[in-house]
Amino acid sequence: MPESRAGFCRRLQWDAADREISHAFMMIRQTTTPTGAMTYAANRSETTGHADAAFAILHAVSHEPLARPRGGSRVVIG
Repeated sequence: MPESRAGFCRRLQWDAADREISHAFMMIRQTTTPTGAMTYAANRSETTGHADAAFAILHAVSHEPLARPRGGSRVVIG
């Protein structure tokens, strides 16, 4: 695994037994709005809602700095 990806994998972790998070990510699909803009959507599921866990994680990660501070930090979910 490339170092940059390995660093990211150490920063974002969750319990592998928690299938809701991985299922939520897999539900997201790219689509377009009626005006032609690209967006992402997910159908509702009994276990994952509208991929709520994935969208919450993506929102949090989008506010993470791209450069990793020295000493590192880790986000553990669950």
